Amino acid sequence: MTEYTVIFSPELDIQPAEFATFWNAQSQLQQQAVAQVQDAQKTAHYEMDGLTMMALIFIGNFALDIFKDVTKDAIKDFLKKRWLNKPEQKATEFDLIEKKTEDGKTLIIVLPKQN
Repeated sequence: MTEYTVIFSPELDIQPAEFATFWNAQSQLQQQAVAQVQDAQKTAHYEMDGLTMMALIFIGNFALDIFKDVTKDAIKDFLKKRWLNKPEQKATEFDLIEKKTEDGKTLIIVLPKQN
């Protein structure tokens, strides 16, 4: 099993627990990886460029490149569903950035797209 940590920028207003529920409710996604909100007593908050971000853990059998593609599509679907009844809401564009921690873990950081 492979473990990835996904971190959402607060600017995107994606709550990890809400996204985990969305992910795990999609059978095709949940069969590949289970999303779990990281324990707040551990390292649930990450400091980066002055922002505190919440984390989500994915445990599954994805290769990193495939995981990033699937996650990007799932976030797009999540945001579309969220704004379905709000046509005035503009689509949020975002980037996924990969980082390695000192202990070798992979972090996927979801940030608003920079223009």
